[in-house]
Amino acid sequence: MSTSLVAITLIKDEGDIILASLQNLYNFGIRLFAIMDNDSSDATLDQVHKFRRLHDDASVLIVQDFKQSYLQSMKVTALAQMAIDYFSATHVYPFDADEFLQPVNNSALQCPDLLAEMDNDAVSLRWRTCIVCDEGVVYQCCNCSNYKKTLVRWSPELTINSGNHSATLEYTDWRGRIKRKECEGKELSNYEVLHIPVRSADQLRSKILNGAPANFVNRHAGIGIHWTALHDLYLQNGETFFQDFFDLLLRGEESELAAYCAEQGVQRDNLCYFNDYFLPRHAANLTIALGAELAR
Repeated sequence: MSTSLVAITLIKDEGDIILASLQNLYNFGIRLFAIMDNDSSDATLDQVHKFRRLHDDASVLIVQDFKQSYLQSMKVTALAQMAIDYFSATHVYPFDADEFLQPVNNSALQCPDLLAEMDNDAVSLRWRTCIVCDEGVVYQCCNCSNYKKTLVRWSPELTINSGNHSATLEYTDWRGRIKRKECEGKELSNYEVLHIPVRSADQLRSKILNGAPANFVNRHAGIGIHWTALHDLYLQNGETFFQDFFDLLLRGEESELAAYCAEQGVQRDNLCYFNDYFLPRHAANLTIALGAELAR
């Protein structure tokens, strides 16, 4: 059976970025997509259908999801199995709408080199966070983090973990005991994933008001705590919080973020998460223009 890769994602109200995200993967040679939409209220689905019209050679499976709770692992795992069966694919790439594949150091590598690596059961890509730098078009890279993204050869014993970064294999050992291990593959040093979670004050508002209630419906320890913490800050400060916090992130000062969180009573664990997840490091100089994704 030949190697084929399907990109899978669970999205909600990502109308400002989903078209560029899909175009980015298309530019890297990916032609199979499975998208689960969690009852978006903006132009997200219109943008997905626009992508389909732009690219007749891409196959896009769209699944509607109306369950308003944070069940990302369960939903994306089910989507992965559906996509494997629907497309007769071998590997899955769980991605988020705010993530973009990028060659490291502007190398000329294209997706066929990425697909060639799929003979492995799993490969990983470095993952780092970015933030809006110039009127919502150019993005400035932040620090490299310890997070990675994993692409895996699918089997029914796999579970996509919450966060869409990794997968866990369930198996039976020689004693008949059920065991679980996280899939680990070699790191592809020529590629990385750029993560752009905050793109404007309005988008930050939408993300917080969507993300926190889902956590309230179905709480999981340690999952989505940053969005719940941000929702608490919104309740404390009102509508001005979104623009104030967005401006703070743009300034990129770790000491300023720490002082703000201390003043607001944010727990230390959440502050550490904010630093990893949101805060830009202006020493980095790599940029990506999302508009260029649509022009290719």
